[in-house]
Amino acid sequence: MLAFLAVVFGIFLYVRSRSRGFVEETLRDARKRSARHDHVDDEADDDSDDDLEDEDSDDEDDGEPAEPHRQSGNSEPALLLYGPPDEPFEGDIGKMTMEETDAVLAKMDERQLNELPVGASRFGGGPDLPPELPWPVVDGKKLLFLAQIDLAQLPKSVLPGEGWLYVFARYEVDDRPDMVKAFHHRGDRTALVRAPRPGDAEVWHPSYEDAVHSVVPLKAQAQSKKDDDVGQLFGDVALVEGGAGEIAEGQNKTGDDWILLLAIDSIGSMVWGDSGIFNIVIRRGDLLKHDFNNVCGAIGSS
Repeated sequence: MLAFLAVVFGIFLYVRSRSRGFVEETLRDARKRSARHDHVDDEADDDSDDDLEDEDSDDEDDGEPAEPHRQSGNSEPALLLYGPPDEPFEGDIGKMTMEETDAVLAKMDERQLNELPVGASRFGGGPDLPPELPWPVVDGKKLLFLAQIDLAQLPKSVLPGEGWLYVFARYEVDDRPDMVKAFHHRGDRTALVRAPRPGDAEVWHPSYEDAVHSVVPLKAQAQSKKDDDVGQLFGDVALVEGGAGEIAEGQNKTGDDWILLLAIDSIGSMVWGDSGIFNIVIRRGDLLKHDFNNVCGAIGSS
């Protein structure tokens, strides 16, 4: 029996190793370990200093009551977003260098993006923007593109009934995005232009990640039994103790009606922390006014 199970498990690993998602995750983890290794000595020195400071602060904090979490608002019903099943990797990863693997993934990604109509919902890739709305730039670099949602294809909700919701972010250190930008555009679909792929040096992103994430096409309803939910609009914040209010408090935001706007699962080359979830939150009052100027986010991991 054990021999049979070993064979089955071996087949599972072999099949999974030939999937695009597994290859992307493996490459990202390798780069992440390398980046962290480069800074391990500095971090060890910093931790020693922090330990001394923590000992002093612990003495000062004895007897002080903990501050309560900022209050979250009443969430909207969750709208699940579905992606297609993982496609097979086009090559033998066991015989390829990292550079060759990256080239194959880039080719697969370019083909998948070209197959999507302009304006189609997706995580990753590049945005389809009207000429009057450029890719957001902060301090000389583009923000990392996360999502484009075609609102006309969603069930009726508190979101605008037409147009597109775009989401971008900036972070260079894993798990700690320091800026999230979202905006809504309503206009003619034929006026949208697919943005050219930027170079690595043009975009805010951790050194072990690509400047452009792999494309994950999105649907508001599963198209087949093989489709998986890869994120959601609204519902509950996942893997962050204290929920939406805690995320807002961590970003020094005011207000007591924070709710989840969008959650992006670890999917494709998007692997948040330890296979966590990128949660983007908004004040409920702003959402009802279709004002997306004041959002923030945090990555939750188990």
